[in-house]
Amino acid sequence: MEKSGGLEQWHIHKPWAILCEIYAKLIGQVVQHWLLLVGVWQEEERSLVKATRLIRQKLGAILVVIGQGQRVVEQLAQLRASIGSNCRLEGTKKKPSSFQLLTQPPDYLVSKPPNLNPVA
Repeated sequence: MEKSGGLEQWHIHKPWAILCEIYAKLIGQVVQHWLLLVGVWQEEERSLVKATRLIRQKLGAILVVIGQGQRVVEQLAQLRASIGSNCRLEGTKKKPSSFQLLTQPPDYLVSKPPNLNPVA
């Protein structure tokens, strides 16, 4: 699956099977988005692209235990910890990332404009 979630491609030629495959992919996209919201969204120095790749890699382990309550919770906690340690954005001084500009704006963006109408 690429950025679109693979919705534009299917491997079956029966209309109902295609519809089922599309619904399965849409459900996968919703679950992936939910995991991104829960694990990444609130921390600005996380890479959504890296987190998406990691989620897709680890999704099999979650699906294996999907009906086992506590094991699902454990797998999700491990996934969240992996995202926290493996999906950081690299900050640079030369070309700052968006999160750097938001958390530490350059001086020229936050300095006060000069007083053009001095009171004499």
